[in-house]
Order: sequence, then C-alpha cells, then structure tokens
Amino acid sequence: AIIDATEAITLDPTYIKGYYRRGTAYLALHKLKQAKADFREAVKIEPGNKEARTKLNDCDKAIKKDKFEQAIGMDHTPPSQVDPDTIQVEASYTGPRLEEGQVTAKFMEDLLEHYKNEKKLHIKFAWQILYQVREILKKEE
Repeated sequence: AIIDATEAITLDPTYIKGYYRRGTAYLALHKLKQAKADFREAVKIEPGNKEARTKLNDCDKAIKKDKFEQAIGMDHTPPSQVDPDTIQVEASYTGPRLEEGQVTAKFMEDLLEHYKNEKKLHIKFAWQILYQVREILKKEE
C-alpha cells in the first residue's frame, strides 16, 4: 500500500487519496511521524477534509501518548505482580523520592521539575504511586 500510494503521489503530488492511503498504512505500522506528514499534506491540499483532519489528530494523540509512556519509563510490559519494596534505587538516581512511601506536595513539585528536565521517575516510585492509586480507587467502589 505504501509503495502504491507513493507512486500515485509521484505521478500527481496533489492526489489527496495517495497521501491519505499512505498515511493510513504508516499509522497501521505505527510509523507516526511519516503518517502525520502525509495527513498534514492531505489537509493542506484539502483543508475541509474531515477524515484527513481526524487522522492527523489521531497521529498527534498517538505521538503524545508515546512520549508520555517514554517519560514514565513504560519501555516494557509490566509484570502482573510487582513488590516495589524489592526494587533497589541506584545510587546514581538523582530524581524525586517518595517521603515514607507517600506522595507529598514537595514530591510533586520535584517530580514536575524532573520531568521538565526530560528525566524519568524511578520505576520503584512509579509502582508505589500506582499501588496507592489502586487502593484509593478500591475504597471508592
């Protein structure tokens, strides 16, 4: 599909279906930057095309989601059971730490600053936060 769409675009650079189809193929392959570029071009050619605009927005959302997952360290599939207390924090880790296992205002301020510097939260603290949230949600049921 990518090869055919690319050939169609080469023959007619204003052929919106070529960009749309190639963008859809890239999106299916999770090649988000390429997909976004094609949908952006389709919207430029035909600004009123709702389908192309929707796909462009979908690409933006997927890119943001990927960046968020990378920022919080979701580079792998999490195991079904994790005991955060067994996870060692490396001496080289300079990011925020939970105070007595609890989220505090200071921790959140430090975490925001840490993220602004494009650094990741240690997986131990991420798991501790997730378990605390789970307990809060269980109580609300």
